[in-house]
Amino acid sequence: MNAWDYRKLFEERIWNIQFKDWDTVKKKFDYLVDAIQKGEARFLPPLFVWRGFPLPALMGTEASAWRMDREEQKADAIVHYTSVIIRNARNKIGVVPRIDDLREKLEQAGIIEVTHADINEAITAAYERKDSWFAGITLEELNTFLET
Repeated sequence: MNAWDYRKLFEERIWNIQFKDWDTVKKKFDYLVDAIQKGEARFLPPLFVWRGFPLPALMGTEASAWRMDREEQKADAIVHYTSVIIRNARNKIGVVPRIDDLREKLEQAGIIEVTHADINEAITAAYERKDSWFAGITLEELNTFLET
């Protein structure tokens, strides 16, 4: 393969995709590099791009699931990453989701200086309006998260 083919693979499989978290990006990148090193890049399975509810983009765009107003965007980011952290903790026995984990995810998205009051307010409002990010997450899980 020539360099343009590698670049096209990288753009299709990494650059043009919105990932839910940094760990997923690293795994997909490592998988792509491994396939290239083994000479199996031509035989990678086809990509199926999610066509449903759009995943959130960093800093919001027209195609983002996050609203465009800066304060609303901050609240949407809090709600989204809270749901991701709680769901990830469910899959790992003994892992308790923490507010510090949320703040780390928010900083990666460029949202800094988030207070506990901001987090509490965003989560409470989202739960009351039955936000889709909290589908399947119990009130007990949310309260436990807010207490950590």
